[in-house]
Amino acid sequence: MKTCFNLRSYLDQPVYVFDILSMLSELEDFIRCSEASIKAQKLREMGRAEQRAGHGVSSEDEASDYFEEIDAIRYQFDVLLPQRIRYAALTALITTVDWVSVWIKTEASFEFPSKPKGRNQTIHVLTELNKRTSLDLTQEIQFLEKLVRIRNCIVHSAGLLTSYEHKDEICRYLDEIHGLTCSDINKLDERSIEIGSGFIEEVISQIRLWLPRSVGALAQRGLLRKSWPPHSDSKYQSQT
Repeated sequence: MKTCFNLRSYLDQPVYVFDILSMLSELEDFIRCSEASIKAQKLREMGRAEQRAGHGVSSEDEASDYFEEIDAIRYQFDVLLPQRIRYAALTALITTVDWVSVWIKTEASFEFPSKPKGRNQTIHVLTELNKRTSLDLTQEIQFLEKLVRIRNCIVHSAGLLTSYEHKDEICRYLDEIHGLTCSDINKLDERSIEIGSGFIEEVISQIRLWLPRSVGALAQRGLLRKSWPPHSDSKYQSQT
């Protein structure tokens, strides 16, 4: 379904909203280009394997080697590479939100309360932002917090769950979130986080709706000292 482009709404957006949207769009482009490249590489490798087999398979050993090669190609291009790209993309997405939250805290015209023990700093900032703007983003922030914890498992335990300290919590989140699965897809004798195709892009589309809007609400209420991004270019300073 095509989305109608509203030029007036587009031109009315503050500069800092463009910068946040740009970071999200660049990440989305990275995922799409990477996954398209993986699919293209798979087709090339499958074609080469088929071409080699086309010259004839004269023994059971050669037939076995052919099928093993096909299995290896599928495993590499259907599992290993896509999962690594999606792990990297989820980590990059959380990092992007982290950057925005650091800027919010730095430029806020009010004093942030102390962070509760055990709470992620970004979630703490966004929770306070939600209180100040009354945008009712509780569900969005809670969802993001689950992704932060899943990201932590990816970073600290390579996405492997069997030996992870908080595996029960992560498995519960994987059961709750459509597009994420606890599986043995990596064939490493350990359950692991499996990220489905299109999941990160869907999360980006959700964050694109509420994160810039929430930062804009802070600015409209006079709760930011200056607009995003944090540099001295006059065209940005004029937005204060």
